[in-house]
Amino acid sequence: METTPLYDCIAEMLTSGTQSAAYYRAAAARAKALQAITTTPRLKQFLAEMVAQYERQAAEAKGRRRSVPEVNLC
Repeated sequence: METTPLYDCIAEMLTSGTQSAAYYRAAAARAKALQAITTTPRLKQFLAEMVAQYERQAAEAKGRRRSVPEVNLC
């Protein structure tokens, strides 16, 4: 089955696991860019939900990073 770049982008967003805050911010930016060019109301709503989810995940990832103690390996 041949896929489109839009399909690939959405599939990646749906299947991503735990990543860094920067990853989730980038995913939110991609979803916002897709939302800007989308004409279907339902897809716009879906992408808005994805943006909100990625922004929450970015905040959580940032919090996880702060809670990890620094280790000096030298």
